[in-house]
Amino acid sequence: MQTWIMRNTHEATAVFEHDSMLNERYEQLAGGIENLANGKFLMLAADMQRNEMWRTNVAFT
Repeated sequence: MQTWIMRNTHEATAVFEHDSMLNERYEQLAGGIENLANGKFLMLAADMQRNEMWRTNVAFT
């Protein structure tokens, strides 16, 4: 009985550790995707601003 409990506890611990590792990887991946999205958004905003400035310059010349 005791060995059965110990074996099941060990298996449960291994599964928990594996899940924690996967969860950490997903969080890192999500963080990377979020950073990428923020970077793309900032690039888009900068492009839009440049286009607006170019249009303004053309309008005044």
